[in-house]
Amino acid sequence: MPVCPKCNDRYGAGFTYCLNDGARLRDESAQQNHAALESQVIEGRYKVIEKLGEGGIGAVYKAERVKLGRTVAIKFLHKNFASQPGFVRRFEREAMAMSRLH
Repeated sequence: MPVCPKCNDRYGAGFTYCLNDGARLRDESAQQNHAALESQVIEGRYKVIEKLGEGGIGAVYKAERVKLGRTVAIKFLHKNFASQPGFVRRFEREAMAMSRLH
């Protein structure tokens, strides 16, 4: 079921954008998966602190590098795009570009 990531309104099939605030709707199960990420430790290295924002193909979280105590940003690709090679390549290119920034 499509749900608005900003106001949490739910819509039926066929809706793409929220009628209240214009946000692009997300699959409800994806919203639940993202909520479950907060406070999780990813690969034993990154503790997810909070969600910072969400874009067209993924969501960005503030996290802490556990052993170093360094604050980082982690972007997770939305589940529905993970099986589409074009989106995965775009996501990887963006990650490489961002890793070069300090």
